[in-house]
Amino acid sequence: MRVPADPAVGQRIMRRRQALNMSQGELARLIDVSRDTVSNWETGKHFPKRYLGKIEAVLGIDLHSRDDGFRPVSPQLRKMVQETLDDPDDQRRVIGLLEGTLTWPEHSEGEAQQQRPAAG
Repeated sequence: MRVPADPAVGQRIMRRRQALNMSQGELARLIDVSRDTVSNWETGKHFPKRYLGKIEAVLGIDLHSRDDGFRPVSPQLRKMVQETLDDPDDQRRVIGLLEGTLTWPEHSEGEAQQQRPAAG
């Protein structure tokens, strides 16, 4: 059965990829598909059913949710993050946290207490 393309999913993929300053070719390489395949997703020609999990992991978004809480980061703040952090993966994580497209890992209350420094 062929799954119909969802243009909203393609737009979210493209918007997040661009927010991460990632080319279609880079995304394609990380997901192990062709650049044309990424282009087809973004233009709504194809739906990335087989690759949803990989796309979500690479881009740090949930493609099943319609409300992604996206808050664009200003060009000035983006530049500051890029100048401050050398590692492109760290830059993507910080920008994703600021935009609301990534969330901080959840910890149980016990884990959170163990990670806090002891009051002294």
